Amino acid sequence: MSQQQQALVSELSGVCAVSVSQATKLLRSFNWDKEQILKAYTADPEQFLKDNDIGAHGPDAEQEADEEEAEEEKKHQSKSVKPKPQNENRFDCPFCMESYPMSETLALACQHRYCKSCWKSWVLAEFDKGSECIFSTCMAFKCGELLLSEWLLTLLPYSKAQKVQQWLTANFMANNHAFRWCTRPGCDKAVQYDNRGMQTVQCECGQSFCFACSQEPHEPAPCQLVAEWLKKDNSIAAWLEANKGKKEIKNCTKCHEMIEKNQGCKHMTCRNCKHEFCWLCFQNWRGHNESLCNNYDQKEEEQAAKLRSTANAEIGDLRRYQFYYARFENHQKSLRFADRSWADLNERMRCLQLAEGTSSVHVTFLKHAFEVVLECRRLLQWSYCWLYYMEKAGQTTLKAQLKLHMDTLEGFTEDLTSMTEQPLASLISKPRLRQNIVNLTKVMHNYRSNIIDFAKANH
Repeated sequence: MSQQQQALVSELSGVCAVSVSQATKLLRSFNWDKEQILKAYTADPEQFLKDNDIGAHGPDAEQEADEEEAEEEKKHQSKSVKPKPQNENRFDCPFCMESYPMSETLALACQHRYCKSCWKSWVLAEFDKGSECIFSTCMAFKCGELLLSEWLLTLLPYSKAQKVQQWLTANFMANNHAFRWCTRPGCDKAVQYDNRGMQTVQCECGQSFCFACSQEPHEPAPCQLVAEWLKKDNSIAAWLEANKGKKEIKNCTKCHEMIEKNQGCKHMTCRNCKHEFCWLCFQNWRGHNESLCNNYDQKEEEQAAKLRSTANAEIGDLRRYQFYYARFENHQKSLRFADRSWADLNERMRCLQLAEGTSSVHVTFLKHAFEVVLECRRLLQWSYCWLYYMEKAGQTTLKAQLKLHMDTLEGFTEDLTSMTEQPLASLISKPRLRQNIVNLTKVMHNYRSNIIDFAKANH
């Protein structure tokens, strides 16, 4: 991350024609927002630098003046052997009242100069404030000039300087919207995305996540709806746990869709998958053993009616949620299964390569197809989240458009999955099958990109 900071400082230094120290000061003062600095600088460069106390008398300019003065002094000594007065080019520190050579003093752009020993004591005292020390100012009374970060790192002992570097990096990350920490536990890398907003990014370690909200990739669903969906998932789970003892509400034993018992009969038929089962013992109704259900209580019908009158709206929303969540979960499970299939895929590629006697490049089409299938399943998974909120908001036209795209991509995904799972003998003996896999992979990649663009245009 320090490399990114240095690159940003270097870039701003060149654009604004200021020193590295001055560029660092500007970035820290503007919370590392380069765009904001450049916007203000472009409007009126001279006034901008003046307002931020940056000009010809900055610390680097002063250092250059000191170097020029020392050079002139050296030339003068070479021409004359006249002894130099001992008090020449010395400075009386106004804090400790001691006299020091100019090389043993430091000054900020505010021109307040003190000896290095006093500056070091000041920096050590500021360090005790914790992370706030990175915003330390000049030690002169009521002077608000920001202390240079280089001073903090050079005047402090190594262990404390390392801590300050961590605080500087944390401040850089917290205020620079173009960077995000990787979400993988244990990874200390960051990802840069200059355009900001919702975008799936990938860290060097391989972890992918949404740049805007740091959740798992969830295109095409917007971040706000994803947060609500995840929150709702937790609340539904808690609700089901709290109501699991109520016999009026159960899940279908086949598709797990929520079912509310609205009649006294224990013969249940799921409206979603048409599966028939017994309400009391969960047996398949075909071949049902009546002896297992001899404790059926007729009062359940009255209790169900009471529940419907008080929680009908809640049950309706739960049903709608479960309808979309069942399809969301189907793709989620497929993705988990696919994650475990990488080893099988690599083995198939190795066997195909050996059978054909070709290089590994000629079998990578299987890997590309597998990756596209995963990407499309993840997109379809989160599309159901977006569809749920579309229906809830009454966005029927937008929902119909998205559903049309999804249906097409669902068909492509299942077709490509089937093709890639064909026996190796078919892949070897049917060149056309291989070409179809390559073609469909390209089509699905483009189709997925189009759905993402469609989503961003309609968020």
